[in-house]
Amino acid sequence: MDSFYDITTAARTSDLTTLETVKRELKIENNDENETLTRYIREASNDVTNWIGRPLAQVTVNQFFVIERHKAFRREPLPLCVKWYPIVQINQLLDWDGTLLVEDVDYEVDFTSGRIWRISASSTPVRCFWSSGKITVDYIGGYALLDDLPYAIEEACIEMVKYRWHERGRDPMVRSETVVGVETVDYWVGGMPGGSESMAIPGKVTGLLEPYREVRIL
Repeated sequence: MDSFYDITTAARTSDLTTLETVKRELKIENNDENETLTRYIREASNDVTNWIGRPLAQVTVNQFFVIERHKAFRREPLPLCVKWYPIVQINQLLDWDGTLLVEDVDYEVDFTSGRIWRISASSTPVRCFWSSGKITVDYIGGYALLDDLPYAIEEACIEMVKYRWHERGRDPMVRSETVVGVETVDYWVGGMPGGSESMAIPGKVTGLLEPYREVRIL
């Protein structure tokens, strides 16, 4: 199942924490480092979002699903899986022929996971959305930052900013240094210990984020 989308109302921010929160965590009382910390927050928010594997900030969006004909008759139920979730509200859902479908009559929604199931007259999931054409879902999805963002995600972002702050001016690949007459420096090879291989995310952060990571197998 392929999908594409058109955002009609963009998120006001993608930052997963605030400058004030980070400064309080770091016990910084002046404004001298505001620009640097703001950049760290933006970069950390991007890293966290990429690691989770899905956008987090709330938007209003039209998402279009194109179902291949050979997949329209599967034995197991096949839901539509929206890109932004949790789903806050579905404004309208149009079938391939433009028919307006009605919630709890024609389809049911798992708002938390962002899955939409076609239902039959007996209120049970049918095989899938039957058409091989384009299905349109106009909805509001994602977290209203920072009002309903799970705290673990914000905490992960804060930890990433703190990590960057305390590592300033030091080579992050240095594993150990010995200065006894002659300096000895050991370097890490590959990913950072306890972190992601693809980016320098500490194990503590990945542990916080794991429950929210995008894993969908259909």
